[in-house]
Amino acid sequence: MVFMALIVKIEELDPRLPKELKKNLGGENALKCFQCGSCVATCIVSRVDPRFNVRVLIKRAVLGFKDVLKDPLIWVCSTCESCIEKCPQGVKPYELLLAIKNLAVKKGFFPSFIEKILEEVCRHGRIYEINEFINWDREEQGLPPLKEEVKPPSKVLDLLKVVS
Repeated sequence: MVFMALIVKIEELDPRLPKELKKNLGGENALKCFQCGSCVATCIVSRVDPRFNVRVLIKRAVLGFKDVLKDPLIWVCSTCESCIEKCPQGVKPYELLLAIKNLAVKKGFFPSFIEKILEEVCRHGRIYEINEFINWDREEQGLPPLKEEVKPPSKVLDLLKVVS
């Protein structure tokens, strides 16, 4: 059997990260995870892409590895919530992953597609432009027509300040 040593540089760690995580909605149960792997065993994304391992992402965050906030894999979760149903500790891995994403966004780390979504919200007041087809479809469903809103929500403007 071969054992590999993992050398960690102190600069790669942020001791505040686990505390920040616990303060975020979804991060309250972060330290309850005992790494059983039930979340990964039930994860449909892990079956398609073995690089996505929610257990490892959680462990990296709990240990304070700063790079987890920049890891593109945190954005791959399908949000099926099957990990929540299987977790024996009630950690709610999906919600914990959301807390990790929220921290990442607060620190200005997110994929370019998120920035594009924010731009659309600033341009149209939502993630898509309201057009005749949208309102026709709404009318068919008995819903009132929507008007184009050009004033983006203040939270979006705050996020764009982080990006700039």
